[in-house]
Amino acid sequence: MEVEAFLQNATIASIIAIVISLLACFFGYKLEKLFIGIASAIAGGTIGYILASAIPNAPQWAYIALVAVGAIIFLGLSFKLYLAGIFVLCFVFVALAANAYIKDATLMWIVLIVGGLIAGILGVKLTRPVLIVTSALSGGATVFSEAFKLIGSQELSAVLGGYLPLLLAVVLAALGAWFQFKTTKK
Repeated sequence: MEVEAFLQNATIASIIAIVISLLACFFGYKLEKLFIGIASAIAGGTIGYILASAIPNAPQWAYIALVAVGAIIFLGLSFKLYLAGIFVLCFVFVALAANAYIKDATLMWIVLIVGGLIAGILGVKLTRPVLIVTSALSGGATVFSEAFKLIGSQELSAVLGGYLPLLLAVVLAALGAWFQFKTTKK
């Protein structure tokens, strides 16, 4: 019974991830404040989790408390320090895209950190174009990564030497970026 519940929860999580990713892909710039809030809360919660992990034999309530406090602090700061929120959002978009397709852990961390820092810095300087491109890339990558998990089809994933999900993600990202550039003002 536990396996069925896990699969049902994983399916629901994948569907939610696909919906949010489509919103990011096509409306990332228009929904920037929402995504800044989500990304900042996730970043703060992650830092809270890391801090809780550093406490020897930390009880579960300590994890929950530190994750919640970290999320709330980062969420509050993201709106007070708008450019910091933009930095975090662009960083998280790159992290999501890297996580979707880079399987080598070392390479993924390098791309995540270096790419995230570059995207974050550029996002602060060139907010509109960088936010549009990173949200479209992240959204496109996550949509097809999650869709292929839902389908569970190894044969379909293997088409074009295993690059079909990546190719579809790039096409969707290009469409999303085009749509955002056309529907937003400079």
